[in-house]
Amino acid sequence: KSEADDVTHEELDSFLVEVFLEYALVWDSNGRPLINNPCLRKFFQAFMKGDAAAVLAQADECYAEEIERQENLHYSFDLSKKDARRGLCYKEFCIVFNKVLPRKASDDLCRQHFHKFHGSAALMRETLSGNLRVA
Repeated sequence: KSEADDVTHEELDSFLVEVFLEYALVWDSNGRPLINNPCLRKFFQAFMKGDAAAVLAQADECYAEEIERQENLHYSFDLSKKDARRGLCYKEFCIVFNKVLPRKASDDLCRQHFHKFHGSAALMRETLSGNLRVA
């Protein structure tokens, strides 16, 4: 059994939630995290190996589509219209993530980062992106 097989889908899902929380630097009026486009770009730059230009272009396009959808359907996400403009909620982040990286590729990359950073999203963010809270 390979090391990659040792990580369950539940562990990968939890890891992705934690990574989202590390990169989500804006909040809605109820204190729930949202990820804006600059932080989404930092996430994909960190998450990808090698040149991420094509992925970033696709992420920008997907972000624009999904932020508009979230704003139009803000009530479905339990967000005010104003909050819906500030950044993507976790559900919408997952949609962008899966549009940009097909499921198999996203699972493989998640698994690699999970092992490399011992399941620590904070360690991944600190190592690959530094302190995002400093201007």
